[in-house]
Amino acid sequence: MTIRIKPAKPVISSDIRPSRRVRRLMMNQTDFPVSSEAVMNLFVLGLLTITVSITGITLGVVLRMSGY
Repeated sequence: MTIRIKPAKPVISSDIRPSRRVRRLMMNQTDFPVSSEAVMNLFVLGLLTITVSITGITLGVVLRMSGY
């Protein structure tokens, strides 16, 4: 996922060296990636924790009701 900062990149003249053009393009990025990995990792970890907890509670109730 990317978020646009500026509407368009500035025009870079064609008479400059290619290495300088690449460097200017890298410095003037209008889009930057937004990392959602950390949020997704926490969400999945939370779901896993809830699932394990509910499973443990259910097994405990079943064992208690069966007399163990």
